[in-house]
Amino acid sequence: MSGAIGIDLGSQNCVIGVVRLGGIDVLTNDLSNRATPSVVGFTPRQRFIGEAGYSKLSTNFRNTVLFPTRFLGLKSNSQYIEEEQKWITHGLNTESSEIKHQVWYGGEEHLFSTEQVVAMLLKHLEDIVSDTNKTKVTDCVISVPSYFNEVERVSLLNAVSISGIPCVKIMNEGTAVALSYGLFRNNTFNEIPRVVVFADMGHSKFAVTIAQFVKDKLEILAHWTDRNLGGRDFDWVLMKHFAAQFQKKHGIDLLKNQRARTKLAVAIEKVRKTLTVNSDSHLSVEYISEDYDLNGVITRDEFESLTENLLDRIERNCKIALQKSGVQSVHSVEILGGASRMPIVQKIYAKAFQLEQVNKTLNPEEAISRGCAVQAAMLSPLYKVKDFSIKDMVYYPLKFCYTPKDMDMDIDVPTEVLFDEKNIFPVTKIINTTKSGPFRIKVFNEICSLCTSFIVDCPEEPNEYKIKVHIKMDKNGVLSLEKAERIERAEVEEEKASMDIDKPAEAEKPQAEVKVEDENLTEEDKKKAEEDKKKAEEDKKKPEEEKKKAKPKIKKTPLKCISDIRGLDEKAMKTCIDLERKFTDKDRLAKATLEKKNELESFIYDSRANINGILNEYTTKDHASKILNDFQNTENWLYDDGSDTVKEEYEKRLKFLRDDMNPIKTRYTFYSEIPGVIAYLEEAIKYSHDMFAVVDEKYSHIAATERQGFVNKALENQEVLNQVKASLAKLQKYQDSGINSGDLTKRAQQLREQVNQIMNKPKPTPPKVEEKAEGEKTETEKNKDEPKGETKPEEKKQAEDEKEDKSEQPMDTDS
Repeated sequence: MSGAIGIDLGSQNCVIGVVRLGGIDVLTNDLSNRATPSVVGFTPRQRFIGEAGYSKLSTNFRNTVLFPTRFLGLKSNSQYIEEEQKWITHGLNTESSEIKHQVWYGGEEHLFSTEQVVAMLLKHLEDIVSDTNKTKVTDCVISVPSYFNEVERVSLLNAVSISGIPCVKIMNEGTAVALSYGLFRNNTFNEIPRVVVFADMGHSKFAVTIAQFVKDKLEILAHWTDRNLGGRDFDWVLMKHFAAQFQKKHGIDLLKNQRARTKLAVAIEKVRKTLTVNSDSHLSVEYISEDYDLNGVITRDEFESLTENLLDRIERNCKIALQKSGVQSVHSVEILGGASRMPIVQKIYAKAFQLEQVNKTLNPEEAISRGCAVQAAMLSPLYKVKDFSIKDMVYYPLKFCYTPKDMDMDIDVPTEVLFDEKNIFPVTKIINTTKSGPFRIKVFNEICSLCTSFIVDCPEEPNEYKIKVHIKMDKNGVLSLEKAERIERAEVEEEKASMDIDKPAEAEKPQAEVKVEDENLTEEDKKKAEEDKKKAEEDKKKPEEEKKKAKPKIKKTPLKCISDIRGLDEKAMKTCIDLERKFTDKDRLAKATLEKKNELESFIYDSRANINGILNEYTTKDHASKILNDFQNTENWLYDDGSDTVKEEYEKRLKFLRDDMNPIKTRYTFYSEIPGVIAYLEEAIKYSHDMFAVVDEKYSHIAATERQGFVNKALENQEVLNQVKASLAKLQKYQDSGINSGDLTKRAQQLREQVNQIMNKPKPTPPKVEEKAEGEKTETEKNKDEPKGETKPEEKKQAEDEKEDKSEQPMDTDS
């Protein structure tokens, strides 16, 4: 099965939506959960991603990368690194400008880029679709936070390329939710705009999207986000609260111990979720540090008081979003993200947008993935989706400036606006300038962070000349330089077109269809055609050279352009792709090896129980003792030298034990089934004798000689059956019989078929007797009543006509 999918690539969890007949479904992972943790763990033998990585977090936290998408596009000197380091458990290498994730994998230290780690996560999500849900991914749309800038988007696209997942678009989260909301409510829209707010507080960030809907159309009016305002920030307040109590009591700072902090973070998240539905919550973590336990209680009122600063930020961000949208009132507010479930947060939403209450018609955790799946279906040739226009807007205003080609890129200040924050994308902008010699165009976002730059390699001349540069923002929100042209205006002499036309070759003369076209002309058209023909002949007689007239002409000369390499270059990309394939093969081998090891262990456990139980009488005591001894030796090996070995060794030992057990299982199966097989053949023999002796009118047409055939076959089978019984009487159950029970079953089936074939033969059809009505004579009686030699008038006339016809036909003669 093939399908278009949408991936909500969240910082804490990922959700996969897939297009199904009649709607969108959310897929479950290998543990039947609808959300998969954004976790990539590394061990000496293999990687553990998603649920498997999260389950090993407490014991493998130093080699587990948490929240990898938060590092996309970040540099080592980024202002956000310090905030992210509060939440991660592995090491970060910031020696170069690019962040590297430091882990031990395969017995050696690795430094992975963020693109590589995210690619591992994406590949795992694709495996969930293909392996767990048996669906081949044809088209995929992946969500990104609307605040992602040029560098962050390119970084994600690099990760997509490494993973190999067929991504057709990356889409703003808020736009995906608005699409999911609008498309399935399109019948409720009309020409009066409906403005809806989508307030999303997830694990790490807070985002507000304000969208306007009319029939068949969606337009984004505003995106606004706070990158570091999410559920985890509320957790951090609680973590500091309880850590302070613990330190006061025991003198130990839990926040400085990585293992303790990890345990505390998991427990605190549960406390926050409990406070969403209850007025208080209890915290209990055993052996959080040394031999001490952590216990505590907090009420919802205390929690809201502690997080007052965060709640104020939520309201402030909502008001900024409303101001940017340019609207005064909204139709409704839809909540998204797990943290939006907090009652106090919902009250703030309603207050900020001047509503009585918020709406909860969307699934907070799944709406983004559903919207992405809808977009994937729209872009896929495999699906037909009703037209629904989507207008998304640029988040960051983009500005640009010119510099000489070789000037330092970090000393310039943007001077002109290229893309305004209200611009709809995809869109192409044209920069008109006058230059002479190579120059660079640098593009910056709102906070003066360099997005990208382009070099236009134009020739140096004494005077500057006009240049047009076409810069495009594509559907992914990524910039590209389409082309640059030199524009010149020149006065050229234009020559009147000569009417001298070469005569067409014979093969080029008009064909029949031209004639047909002429025949359909009116008299007036024919007259006009004749006048045009005469005029053309006169023009041929004119001089070949006419007066030359001067006319301005625009000349466009393409210029060479060079775009900066953003993200990974071609060589680095190839290396990452090769490594990912290598790691994937290694994971599959490790998984298959583990499965074979578990299979061997299960075989020993089950077979030992059977030898001591139901299979005991089907083998000798000596043989049973030998097998049990082999089981014990193999089991000891499994927990010693065989705890970590190659797949082939497990297969070899499993085959050895199975070869010993198979004869016993075969005897058990035979002696268990043979009584039923004998009874089945006996019933078939009895059935054949009964059918031979039956006396019934419906079988009267079947001769005794025909019946004798299956009786003889029954006697033959009886003789075979007697021999089988005699052989079985001499055998013990631990002895092989040499009897094929399948052959006896086949004999019974063939005997029944032979009997039924003969006994079910239909009776011959009796001759049809002509019935006559009362007082009516049959044809025979009528013929008897008619005088002999007398011909009916009708027959006489017919005979004369035939004679006449024959006389008119020529005589047939042999050649």
